[in-house]
Amino acid sequence: MAYFNKCSNCGANLDPGETCDCIRDKRIKEYSTPISLIDYEKRVMKNKLRLIKN
Repeated sequence: MAYFNKCSNCGANLDPGETCDCIRDKRIKEYSTPISLIDYEKRVMKNKLRLIKN
């Protein structure tokens, strides 16, 4: 019997522990897109607040 997971985003069949390319590509695009300094500072502050809450 074959065991696999299904990507909740695109429905692709994945091996156990495998990350779907559609998710990985989205992360790469998100972090490689140039952003303004103001947007960067907003992200940093948001992450700091999230860390403080936890």
